[in-house]
Amino acid sequence: MSMKLTFAKTVFHARQKLCLTQFKVAERAEMSVRGYQHLEKGDYEPRLRTALKLMIALEINPKAFAEEVGVNVPVSDDDRETVLR
Repeated sequence: MSMKLTFAKTVFHARQKLCLTQFKVAERAEMSVRGYQHLEKGDYEPRLRTALKLMIALEINPKAFAEEVGVNVPVSDDDRETVLR
């Protein structure tokens, strides 16, 4: 599955878990409803700033989020070297 579709699935399920509307998530993340709808449909990947705002709005742990979308987050200098290779 592509990164944008994995991201879309993750934010959709997080929104459902919190019983929030798309409007409410967009409001919390300070973005347009239409922009959020495009992200949730998997039309495109968000910029880092938008992804971070959505994690806050949807109460998602950044490390758990990264794992969900398949990104290895280094937690030590040794891990960082492995990721950068």
